[in-house]
Amino acid sequence: MKSVKAESGFEDLSPLKNVLKDVQIVGLGEATHGTKEFFQMKHRMLEFLVKEMGFTVLALEFNYIGKTISMIIFFMAKGMLTLL
Repeated sequence: MKSVKAESGFEDLSPLKNVLKDVQIVGLGEATHGTKEFFQMKHRMLEFLVKEMGFTVLALEFNYIGKTISMIIFFMAKGMLTLL
């Protein structure tokens, strides 16, 4: 893996295309809450799933509504999410 950071390209994630080609739901979790690298990797995976795999619906779990709103605004600003 090249990087856990988003906007790092998708070359190193391309093998996942075969693994996920018929998958409609992907769950992303983390071993601990608050670890920077886990959230960076989740961001990168979401970017990959949307841009490379065509996923259009994201369901995110947060323990605070402010974080949820912040993430929705972030993804909308990036053009990665539209509200119905």
